[in-house]
Amino acid sequence: MQTQAKPSRKVENLWTRITGAFKLVFQGSQRPVSATYQRRDNFTVRGRNFDLEISEQPIRDAGKARELLELCDYCPEVAAATQVLIGCIGSSTDGDDQGVTVSDTCNDKTPLDAMVYDICLAAIARLLPITAIGMICEKMLSYGDCFAEISIDEKASQVNGLMFLPTWEMFRIEVQGELQRFDQRRRLYEENPEITFPPAKIIHWRYRRKNLYGRSLYNEGLEDWGRLKRATEALLFASESSIAADLHIMPESADDAYLEAYRDDQQRARVDGIITDYYMMPTGIVQRLGSNPDLKALADSVGLWRSRLLMLSRVPPYLLGLPSLGAKEISGQPALEFARHINSIRACLTEGIVQILYTELSLKGIPDERWRGRLKLTYPRIAVNVFENQDTALAESDEKGLTDTEADPKAESKKENPAAKNGNGRAHV
Repeated sequence: MQTQAKPSRKVENLWTRITGAFKLVFQGSQRPVSATYQRRDNFTVRGRNFDLEISEQPIRDAGKARELLELCDYCPEVAAATQVLIGCIGSSTDGDDQGVTVSDTCNDKTPLDAMVYDICLAAIARLLPITAIGMICEKMLSYGDCFAEISIDEKASQVNGLMFLPTWEMFRIEVQGELQRFDQRRRLYEENPEITFPPAKIIHWRYRRKNLYGRSLYNEGLEDWGRLKRATEALLFASESSIAADLHIMPESADDAYLEAYRDDQQRARVDGIITDYYMMPTGIVQRLGSNPDLKALADSVGLWRSRLLMLSRVPPYLLGLPSLGAKEISGQPALEFARHINSIRACLTEGIVQILYTELSLKGIPDERWRGRLKLTYPRIAVNVFENQDTALAESDEKGLTDTEADPKAESKKENPAAKNGNGRAHV
């Protein structure tokens, strides 16, 4: 009786590698298979083709997602305000673009462990350049959330990179307030999602957190965006239709053929350029109809909806090239409020960065008591009043929240004067 021949070891290894490749491909990726390529160094891993960017697909909360995508992509006021915020979060007025770094002292003023400090600095330099921080802030402010997958190099025992995921395809799954997993879906309802991530693999940045997800900085301005589009279209139509027209009066002897030939000549002349001469038969007249349209009401309407959208960003008007009134009369309070707004955004950014550093330190095998709860992140200085003092604020935040460090050298002389202090006990700037 003949026994069935067993497949060779080479065939078994080949089959294992092929099935492993398919598992890795469909395990979870920012991009579909068509937007990835086969890596030559390891054929079981598919690389990302950064030249093939894919657009956000509105799956979760599709109605709001479409409106926010349109608002952030096509509204120049919102785009300008967002870029100002991103620039202030990751850099300063003197050109410092370090983005974020780790302080060598803890919140209790004790020095941070030297090895922990060096590991964190190396991780930030490798994983969080200023461009990555800009992408995080743009997604977080525009859509309310930003998701990134951690890539782990097991041989080097470190976080190898971050892969940003489509915001509106990601779902956060919690049971009784406990995070279970993250899903990436192609449809709103999927009973058994093909792409899932364990909690430790995903960094979830949330701005203005509400329940599971965050809220966009411009969430309350979606209706104003619709009104601004309608008002702009109405102003454009009224402006075009109010242009004074030329009235061509034909002589009595002109027939239909002459009128048609004259009209054709005028149309050809307009295509060639500006018409400077008219050749008319006797009693023929060319005159311009009088028109004095009043477009002020429509222009004011457009300005109102623009200002309401910009108000949500809390960016000072002078940073957007718009006129600013009354800033000096109220001691520069708009600039101080803007600095606090930047600090609040940095606090949301800090939470996810600390999670990345915690993962890096855990992979390195550093004991928890040497770093957990002891990391403090610092950001570049920003000026709260660019017209008077370039060093009036130090924007700094840590994993627990904000550090209010707005200060002014002029305030030092007012420390002993109770009338020079506000209700919080801090000197007026």
